[in-house]
Amino acid sequence: MIVAVDLNPSLDRTLTVGRLEPGAVNRAQSVRLDAGGKGLNVARALSAWGLPVRALALVGGGTGATLLRLLEEAQVPCEAVQIEGETRSNITLIDSAAGTYIKVNEPGPVVMLEELDALEERITARVEKDDLWIFSGRLPIGAPLDTYARLIHLVQSRGARALLDTSGRPLVLGAAARPFLLKPNREEAQDLTGRPVESEADAVCLIKELWARGIEVVTLTRGAEGALVGSEGTIVAATPPEVEVAGPVGSGDALMAALAWAISEGLPLPEMARLAVAAGTATAQVEGTGIALLTQVRDLARRVQVRVL
Repeated sequence: MIVAVDLNPSLDRTLTVGRLEPGAVNRAQSVRLDAGGKGLNVARALSAWGLPVRALALVGGGTGATLLRLLEEAQVPCEAVQIEGETRSNITLIDSAAGTYIKVNEPGPVVMLEELDALEERITARVEKDDLWIFSGRLPIGAPLDTYARLIHLVQSRGARALLDTSGRPLVLGAAARPFLLKPNREEAQDLTGRPVESEADAVCLIKELWARGIEVVTLTRGAEGALVGSEGTIVAATPPEVEVAGPVGSGDALMAALAWAISEGLPLPEMARLAVAAGTATAQVEGTGIALLTQVRDLARRVQVRVL
């Protein structure tokens, strides 16, 4: 089973305007409402592609109730741990004329330690050997910085594998817990080593250093340039074709979902990288926090260039 954990989910509202005019009334041409947050985006992607997945999220208030309703309508199984605070709302404004967007994220509710304890108890009761547990996104206010590290230890001590996608100090502490897979971007990679990742050679050095720390699979994402994926002594670079970007929000989460998919299917490393980059790129062509269809992912995968480094 693949389980996607979201400690700070969101209700994502996307408004598209013809041209965004500062200081003026801007009228939306379209409005889209999605269940969001990095972990839920991962779960939505896997569910949309027909893979067995379960989401586990901290949810509260009326916004949280709406979030759960959207997940139910999308047939995404989600186990909610109720909290006192109100689940956050995020807004994305898309300027269709300029092809740009502005995203405003709320910080989210303050989470109590007893609520995190309830989540940990739920994970302890659910985790099984050979599961894939995906921990994605920023920690909520009130969560200790080592929260992901503790959850990684928890699931991996029971024979499951942990996949981590976060940033800042939680990333550094989480990496020290040696998750099975780590997915930093170039800026986050500098948090891990203190060195910038400016070239492909820098990226290769980063991956080798993280291997030495006990992380088996490292995926360094590079935006429109694709990603480098390294495992078991082999590193591959996957580069997507140029596409028209409609909504880049959630593309990294689709990439993470595809990595989990590839691991669960036992795909070889080049195909893992190809599928992951295709999923991220295809999702960037979907407005809002939408997820690319499986047919779109497969079609785009044929155009992804893969090199063994």
